[in-house]
Amino acid sequence: MENSEVLQEFKVLETGSSYITKNAKIFSEKYPGKFIAVWDSKVIAVESGCEVLIEKIRQMNLDVSKVLIEYIPFKGQIILY
Repeated sequence: MENSEVLQEFKVLETGSSYITKNAKIFSEKYPGKFIAVWDSKVIAVESGCEVLIEKIRQMNLDVSKVLIEYIPFKGQIILY
């Protein structure tokens, strides 16, 4: 993979990450305890389990590695990485 392709993929993921950050409050109210898939600054799928979400993305004929997947915690839930 060439540097320009890598940079393009990072830009796509950065855009998705920024979209999630800007809408964090809305997502925490709408999707608590769910995994969301973000593509092109849109939520394209929501599921309780990550594996099911990945399968949905594949059924949409999208490259999973290019879709941002994020867990939305419940209010007050602490996530340790």
